[in-house]
Amino acid sequence: MTDERTLKDRALAMRRNIITMLGAAKSGHPGGSLDLCEIMAVLYFDIMRYDFQNPGRPDRDYLILSKGHGAPVLYAALAEGGMLAKEELLTLRRLGSRLQGHPDMKRLPGVEASTGSLGQGFSVSIGISLSHKLNRRDNRVFAVLGDGNSMKVSFGIPPWPLPIIGWTISPPSSTTMACKSTAPIETLWTLAISARSFPPSVLRFSMSTATMSPGCNECSGKKFRGAPKPSSPKR
Repeated sequence: MTDERTLKDRALAMRRNIITMLGAAKSGHPGGSLDLCEIMAVLYFDIMRYDFQNPGRPDRDYLILSKGHGAPVLYAALAEGGMLAKEELLTLRRLGSRLQGHPDMKRLPGVEASTGSLGQGFSVSIGISLSHKLNRRDNRVFAVLGDGNSMKVSFGIPPWPLPIIGWTISPPSSTTMACKSTAPIETLWTLAISARSFPPSVLRFSMSTATMSPGCNECSGKKFRGAPKPSSPKR
């Protein structure tokens, strides 16, 4: 289990890298990326079974970023895990770069699905989950959705219908869903937690509990908390 201080430091480093790469690109989606830093830190560095040195290992857990416009946070997480050089982050959204505005699984190892069309990533996660079930494998699949995603999400077709997830959003909060799916899904519960003050122990507990059965966590993320400047050494 990763200690809370380490998770906070990783989330903060991801925030700094997101701000840096978006500044270099002069375009992108800061809000949809920054509000995921704490969630991605807990998933990648505490909850998920994932090896950054071997991202294709068969027994890995999968993370599907259904809100593909939040790609910078995915790139920041992969960089924090050592899969990307920090210098490459500065190529975000450039022609020919592996780091496009939406993740491309054909270009970049560690991207499990090319996403961007809102809602489709959740359907992809259900398909991957079904394949694991049919092959009797215990890989877990996490789908990360934003509020716009859940408005447009395809909840499946017979014979594996999914219950519709519903909740209320009070602006200016941003709601991000971190869903673990094992199809066919028969029950789905939600737990509302806040990532604004980022208590990693709460995120860890709620997400660990969600992995015991098909579940969904509703997290109110903080978009524009940003990242403080690194402290300068005293002269």
